[in-house]
Amino acid sequence: MTREQVLNEVQLAIQEHLTKYICGKQIVADMPSQDDILAYIGMDSIDVLSVAVNLEQKFDIRADDEEWLATLTVNDLVDVVMSKI
Repeated sequence: MTREQVLNEVQLAIQEHLTKYICGKQIVADMPSQDDILAYIGMDSIDVLSVAVNLEQKFDIRADDEEWLATLTVNDLVDVVMSKI
């Protein structure tokens, strides 16, 4: 799987999380992939772990909570997934 494919899946997982769990957030069809996107959308550690569970299921991987919590950007999330597949 290419990095771009993983990035698309990570963005989709974030969008799914926002749709299910974060009230009042507007979700754009084409979510930007800037480094500060997690801060921009206001994701905290609980949100990141929820997205991580989704990613672990999608990619059939397992990473430590510490690895997920160390992610600050979408690219960091992609790096964790890429290191496990």
